Amino acid sequence: MHTGEGWRLCRLALPSLIACAHLCVDRRPLAARGEFSRWGLQARGGRDDAVAAESSGLSPTRVRLPALLLGGVLSGAAGAVWAHYLTAFSPATFGIDPAVIVVIMAVIGGVHSVSGAILGATIVAIWQELTRQIESGAVLFGMQLPMLPEFGALTLGIGLIVVLALRPHGLLASREFQLFRPRTQVLPEQPASV
Repeated sequence: MHTGEGWRLCRLALPSLIACAHLCVDRRPLAARGEFSRWGLQARGGRDDAVAAESSGLSPTRVRLPALLLGGVLSGAAGAVWAHYLTAFSPATFGIDPAVIVVIMAVIGGVHSVSGAILGATIVAIWQELTRQIESGAVLFGMQLPMLPEFGALTLGIGLIVVLALRPHGLLASREFQLFRPRTQVLPEQPASV
């Protein structure tokens, strides 16, 4: 690999990485606010137990429909950005492989949390980049390693099995990261009136 080509790829990838980190960190409080809003709690109740939600007066269809629409809008926007990134694409570009990778990202991090999805995507993306070097025959301590095709897919599958065996709900399950926790105000005790 030429040094100039690697530096050019790094210069192209760095702004994208910074933009993704900005979106993940800045939009996380917005997602938490939506999750704990009235609609977010109703949607979680409809997801966890539809019968209990319906018995408390919520229509599961009315609660799930906005989530489905929002997911469709975000998926369409992500597909448009990806198509712009690829510049030339065909139906074969949007095959089963990218969809499986996205599902693996969500399952590894934890399906029930936004932080889990971000963590899973980060782990899988870094792992794919590391294994891409090994697949092409990397040099390790001055020795040329043989090419190992599909090494990334094999190790990703093994990693998924290990995570599902040890943590069936993902690494974070339903927990969320909180960078800035709201301050709780401690009120002084009032003297009891007689």
